[in-house]
Formats: sequence, structure tokens, C-alpha cells
Amino acid sequence: IVNLLKAVDLGNTPSITQGRRNVTAAEIMNKISDAGFTNDDVSFCGAPHTLVLPEMQTIPPDVLIQRAEEYIRENMPWEENEALILPLRSPNPIDVSTGDVTFEVAPLSSDNFIGQTRYNVIVSVNGMVEKSVDVFFKITVFKKVLVAMQKIERGEMLTPDNVKLVKREVKASTQDAISKPELALGMIARRTIAEQKIIKEAYLSMPVLVQARNAVKMIVQSGQMTITSLGVALENGSLGQFVRVQNIDSKKVVYGRVVGFRQVLLDGFDNQSNIGNEL
Repeated sequence: IVNLLKAVDLGNTPSITQGRRNVTAAEIMNKISDAGFTNDDVSFCGAPHTLVLPEMQTIPPDVLIQRAEEYIRENMPWEENEALILPLRSPNPIDVSTGDVTFEVAPLSSDNFIGQTRYNVIVSVNGMVEKSVDVFFKITVFKKVLVAMQKIERGEMLTPDNVKLVKREVKASTQDAISKPELALGMIARRTIAEQKIIKEAYLSMPVLVQARNAVKMIVQSGQMTITSLGVALENGSLGQFVRVQNIDSKKVVYGRVVGFRQVLLDGFDNQSNIGNEL
């Protein structure tokens, strides 16, 4: 009779989304009666109510931290040896249903991977989201950046004598610091840069290669043929910019692209058929 009683179906264990299930003594006796037993066969002695909890597994804090840190390392713009990633505090363990557990991480703070940051670890079981928990980190970044070795005045050109690569802590305000000298050498300071200050791209501008009212060489290229003529720049221009220039002889005003010191290429036209007209 014991084996027959074991086979009586009293229902399913509740899922974690259903919470808990309260089973009464009357409900148990009804199930036993439905299975063909009588009061003469079985008597029930026990609590009037039985609380049934979901079958669960525990996700420890170190797993949640590890998943969030993996996301940071996979997505941060820094090299592994440039970033120090430390959890600020340990989250509480969480209980989820038994089954196949997967994780998804989403940033909750500005996703610049520097300073104090917060990430939400979403836990799913068998493809269904069950829990989420916030994990906090402090990300400290040390990398080589371009630094002014002396005071650089506004309008002064950056050279190997006044800038140098130095390993510094990079903060959110300086994360766009220049790390490749070749991107800055030859550029002009837009503003005065104090000694030892980290140099950002916003501080710099291209040098003026063509100045208004100065003579320039106007160049037109067509296949293997290059034709040049003299002109006068009507406005200032840096490398790659388009400026208005006037042909000295014809007085015609055209647009040209600055390609060098006092050199303008007329490449915005149908040069093969209008070379003479442009110059």
C-alpha cells in the first residue's frame, strides 16, 4: 500500500514565478480518495497545511561579478594592461529555478568604461528571465597619453620638444586624450595648454597652409598631365579644406582643396574638359 500511495499525484511543484503553493490536508485526502483509497485504508495525521516551495538553485555573488567583469573586458576600449577593474561591493546571492542558466549584462550608467560604473546582470533559466541584479565596479585606467612638457601658447605648433608620451591615469574628462604623437605633431594649439596637462584633440587645430591674400599655386591634374597657374587665396585654409582662390590672369574665382603649403588642387570640377577654363 505504501508504494501505491507514493504513486498518488498531488500536483506539480510550483515554478519560481508562481512562488509557493499551500497544500491542505483536505486536498491531500481528496487526491488519495480519487486514487481509490477509503478512510478505512488510510488515515491522515499531520499539519493542516503544507507549504511547497519551488525547486531552486542558488547563483553565488562571485558568478554575478564574473559575468559583469567579462562583459566589461570584452567591450571596453582599453587594453587589458591599462584597466584595473574592482567590484565596489558584493551583490547578494539569488535563487532561480533549476535548469539551464544563461546571463545577459546591460550597462546602467554611461557606458564609457571608466570611473564608477553599474551593470545589470539578467539571469534566465531555460530561456525565461527570472532575476536581475545590479553589480557596481570602479574602473581605473592608466595609459600612455600625450602631455605638454612645457607651457604651449595658443597658436604654437606641437613638436617633439614640447610634448611627450607619459603614462597617466585617464579619467572620464580625459578619456579622449591623444595617445599617438603622429596625430598631434605639427598641429596648432587652439588654446594655451599648461605644462603637464594631458592633451586632447579638442585642444588642437590643423595649421593654416594657405592664408588669405597670399599667392598660391593652383593645380589641375588630368591623367599624366599636370597644369599649374598662379592665384591669390581669398580665405585661410588648412590641409584638406576647400578655399576660394582667384586666378591672377583671368581673375576667375574657383574653389580648390588645400594640398600643401600655398598649394591648391582644383579637383572639384570636370578638369579634363575645362582645364583651361578653371585656370
